[in-house]
Amino acid sequence: IHAILGLRFIALNIELYPKKADDVNRLVIVHGQYHVEPPMLTRVRALDNLELRQLVGGSFHCCALSKTGELFTFGHPEGFDISNGNLLGTGRPARPRLGLNPLPQFDASRVNIANGDPITHVAASTYSTVALSIDSNAYCWGDSDGNALGDHVPTNDDENQDLFQQSHRGDTPLIVSGLRGIPAIHADVCYTNGAITTIDGRVFLWGGLMWEGGLASNRSDVGPTELKWHGIPPGYQASAISLGHEHGYLLLSST
Repeated sequence: IHAILGLRFIALNIELYPKKADDVNRLVIVHGQYHVEPPMLTRVRALDNLELRQLVGGSFHCCALSKTGELFTFGHPEGFDISNGNLLGTGRPARPRLGLNPLPQFDASRVNIANGDPITHVAASTYSTVALSIDSNAYCWGDSDGNALGDHVPTNDDENQDLFQQSHRGDTPLIVSGLRGIPAIHADVCYTNGAITTIDGRVFLWGGLMWEGGLASNRSDVGPTELKWHGIPPGYQASAISLGHEHGYLLLSST
């Protein structure tokens, strides 16, 4: 059993033994119905028998990546604060009426990037997700506040708010244009911050330009910024990164 804990759900990836022909040997179940006694578990049937490379969760949504590069999402499309992008990456969510968020979606939906390439890696945080394609491009979706999607800059100008909401929504995967052509091999997101590592050990960071900021704040650039590191031992380079709100960790590999 592999468990993922979000702010508003628990997801379990279960593999059953012994395996039997024509049986469901792999399944994902989720608990996310609150104020229900006893707690209810919902089976995500779209993921039955799917061999998963990753099962990751943000606060309100979950991403399941298969070993063949298919990406599925389920959970809440907007979260508590009504994100200005669909956390599930499946298009603009329908809002039943003003002030009410859509109900959680426990039927997994397939997420596709523009050119249809398989996904190799995915990471999710409170209101954003980053995915790497097989051609090493980075795609983001979710809330764009604070440059959290790598390209978009929020505005507090109420007069232009409608235009901003239309042009800066992250309802579907958007390529991080500042990283186009840079061979990303690992990525992570945390709050309004995102980062990638590349095949040659470089590290790029974005976001942090709104709310509490975080690790990526206090930068002069809007898009991704390459970080320069000190103290990496000779013969090693960064191969993976893990982000916290105001700190991060690098995994080093020998060159």
